[in-house]
Amino acid sequence: YGKKDSITTFRNALNKDSGLLPVTYAFYFGIDMMLAFRGRNNLNVNGRVTGCGFVIPSIKVKDGWDYVSITEDLEYNANASLLGEQIHFCEDAVFYDEQPTKWKTMWHQRLRWSKGSHIICHHYFFPLLKALFSPKKKRKLSILVSLTLHSEPILLSLGIFITQIFLLLLSPLFGVSLYDAFLHYDAELGVFGNLFSSMQLGAVYSYVKGAIMFVLSGFFAGLVCYLMAYKNYKDFKKSLVILALFLLPFFLFLQYPIDVTTLLKREIKWVKIKHGDNR
Repeated sequence: YGKKDSITTFRNALNKDSGLLPVTYAFYFGIDMMLAFRGRNNLNVNGRVTGCGFVIPSIKVKDGWDYVSITEDLEYNANASLLGEQIHFCEDAVFYDEQPTKWKTMWHQRLRWSKGSHIICHHYFFPLLKALFSPKKKRKLSILVSLTLHSEPILLSLGIFITQIFLLLLSPLFGVSLYDAFLHYDAELGVFGNLFSSMQLGAVYSYVKGAIMFVLSGFFAGLVCYLMAYKNYKDFKKSLVILALFLLPFFLFLQYPIDVTTLLKREIKWVKIKHGDNR
C-alpha cells in the first residue's frame, strides 16, 4: 500500500462474556467502520486511524513519533490530510481491544477524546481550510472530510439550537404568538400525524420529533452495522445485542453533554482507563 499510506481496521474486539457497555462500544465503533470508513474508502477518500487499530510503515517513525496530543490519532489524521497521504480501510484485518466496563470510566475516556478533538480543531482547522483552497494541494475531498471532522459539529448544532430558541422568543415582535411558536399543534391529525406527517409544528413538537428521529436513526444504524458485520458480533449474547441497540442512541447523545463539559473544564489530562476489576 505504499510507504505514505496507513490502514485503519475493523474491530473484532469482544468475547462472548462481554458486558453491556463494551458491546455498546462495539456498535459505536462498528458504525464508524462499516458505515463511514468503508464508504470513504470506496470513494477514495481518507478514512482515519483510530485508537490502536491501525498499522503504518516503519519508515514513518524512523525519526520518532511526532504526534503527542492527548488524542494523537486525531492529530495524525489531520496532518495526513495536509500532507496528501492516504489512509485506507482494511475490512479483513482484525485486532483485539478492551473497553471500559463502568459508566464513570467511559465518561472520563470520552471527555479526553472530546478535549483532544477541541485541541486538534484549534491547531488544524485553519490550516485545513487554507489547504482546501490551495491549488498546490491534492486530495481536496479528503481535506474537506477532515475539516468537517475537526470543526466540532456537535457544538455547532448546539449553538444552532440555542440561537433558534432565542429567535423564537422574539416571535411576538413579528406577529407570531409564543404559543404558536412553541406549541402549535394540528388537533385533527392526532399525535402521530403531527409528529410524522405535519410540517406545521411548534418548536416543542419539532424537537420531540427530532429526538424520536435521533433515537430511531441511532438504533437502525446499529442494526445495519450488526447485519453487515454479523461475524464480528455473532458471539455476543443476543440479549446484550438487543439491549445495546436500544442503549446506543443514548450513548451517542452523551456526546452533547460531554462536549459542553470539555468546554467548561480548563484542563483534562490523560488518566488510566480501567477495563475490568483488576486491570
